[in-house]
Amino acid sequence: MSAKWLRANFDGSESLLLPGLRAGDLVMHFRTSLWSITPEVLDFWIMDGGEEFAITNQEEKSPPGFELHYSEARNAHAYSVSRRIKERGHPGEIMHSLNIWRVREGDRIVLIGERPWRAGGVLFSIYDFSECALVYWMCGDGQWPQVEKMVDHGSKQSQEPQISWGKMAVQKVIAMGVPSSIGAEWRLD
Repeated sequence: MSAKWLRANFDGSESLLLPGLRAGDLVMHFRTSLWSITPEVLDFWIMDGGEEFAITNQEEKSPPGFELHYSEARNAHAYSVSRRIKERGHPGEIMHSLNIWRVREGDRIVLIGERPWRAGGVLFSIYDFSECALVYWMCGDGQWPQVEKMVDHGSKQSQEPQISWGKMAVQKVIAMGVPSSIGAEWRLD
């Protein structure tokens, strides 16, 4: 029996917050280039349980303390960034963290995890992106994770179902084909 996948498109009209991810949930970030039909796995997270998972392209719904760099902003976001630069007198650095992904148009995010109430007991979901977005996780209390937690994240899990889930995710993304549009850079509108 093949897995039934839930599929959603992120078009930037709404943000998504999934509180309380479960221990062992697998989240994968895929990107397909214009020169290859085989998607690349850019990164993956195996969750410890209790984390908040979010997808947004709205600066006000970004992680606490996160600020767009001027090179990452367009349109309305560019105005707020320029005001911040005027106030400070300098643009600051691009913010990087292990719990934040900059997802481009055309990327795909897969979330797989055990859900006893689902047929087969496992949730298979995939998000197509037609807009750039931030995808991130925070501790269940909305706080930034400690560096040690980010580096060691998911290492306490058994890894067994995640390996087979990861293989299924790769096959599913390949079967979906090349996205209808692919973004060459990451910027929020």
